[in-house]
Amino acid sequence: MTEILNVLTAVVLVTDPSAVEMTLNGFAALGFEATADAPEALTITGEADLFTNVFNAGLVLDGDAPRVMGVDGSSYVLPADALSGDLGANVRAVEFEAPPDFGPTDY
Repeated sequence: MTEILNVLTAVVLVTDPSAVEMTLNGFAALGFEATADAPEALTITGEADLFTNVFNAGLVLDGDAPRVMGVDGSSYVLPADALSGDLGANVRAVEFEAPPDFGPTDY
């Protein structure tokens, strides 16, 4: 039986395009794989436990796939105020992509 790893990806919006490199390095230092996607956005990837520990948030995961179904019960937004120092000051928002709200429910 193959175990499904809970590797997740979230989008990070930065406060200023000049802060992208510093923000990438900050998330990398925390253990995330971070990549710049746009002048004011990047993605962070890591295990579900890493997100839970860094953001001090409860994730609701889909039991069949590495997909977030909610953060602390209702939202897809992680509490950016859990980040401290320069990293926290450079982050405007951190959010998981919501699953589609149409089509089959047993995908």
